Amino acid sequence: MIVFTSFFLYFTQVRSLTLDNWQPELLHVMLNLGNKLVNEILESNWQRYASEFPRLSSDTPFEQRKAWIDAKWVRFKFARLSLPLEEKVSDSTEAVQWIKQLYDNWQETCAQIRQDFPELIYHPKSSSSLPSICISSSPDRKLTRHNIRRYTLLNELLNTIKTLYEKNKSSIKNGSRAHSRLTEQKIAANYLVSFGARLGCPLLILSGLTGGGSPDGKSKTDEMSTSSYPPLILASRIGSIAACEFLLLNGADVS
Repeated sequence: MIVFTSFFLYFTQVRSLTLDNWQPELLHVMLNLGNKLVNEILESNWQRYASEFPRLSSDTPFEQRKAWIDAKWVRFKFARLSLPLEEKVSDSTEAVQWIKQLYDNWQETCAQIRQDFPELIYHPKSSSSLPSICISSSPDRKLTRHNIRRYTLLNELLNTIKTLYEKNKSSIKNGSRAHSRLTEQKIAANYLVSFGARLGCPLLILSGLTGGGSPDGKSKTDEMSTSSYPPLILASRIGSIAACEFLLLNGADVS
């Protein structure tokens, strides 16, 4: 279980604080995530459970509020998985498009951060200091070396997820055991964590963590790793303050 609930407490206590009391690293994390994009991950499959967990309102009883918070923030019941575990499996195209859209939305958020909080940009390679660009929507915009590398990594991630998705789809059709499909899901989730760290994107890391991924890029009972370096090292090598802090908040091993 990741330690995202402790991060949620920062949101619930924000009204009693001023920005002067906040650590810059935590502020980087919150600015890189944002409520809207976090909800795109944590409430992606909410419609499936709408009858059991209706939207909260001012009249919602305490116990129902508590159940909603537990389902969303602790068990990640509404979150979208990297790979499907159910029998009905859609095409892999939708899955990779969702990941790419999530990344593009984060890039737009970074652009807004640079505009609204220029004083936070103090590292030349910080995820918040790199130019924001979407290749598909801005073909005439000049690509920087950093963006070319970023989208090369993103395409590598998308191809990897697509391959795992099709393998998982085949396993379901062949009636493989749920345990093996769950293992494949965690492998895909760990890829999201590791590539998210390499891209300096906390949203991709969050998507991987909610899908059962480890902040260290592999399961404690599994020796398979998605990279020769743990995510924390990968994030620190590109100078992503937000990704490093988010991994640490979720229990990444510093040793």
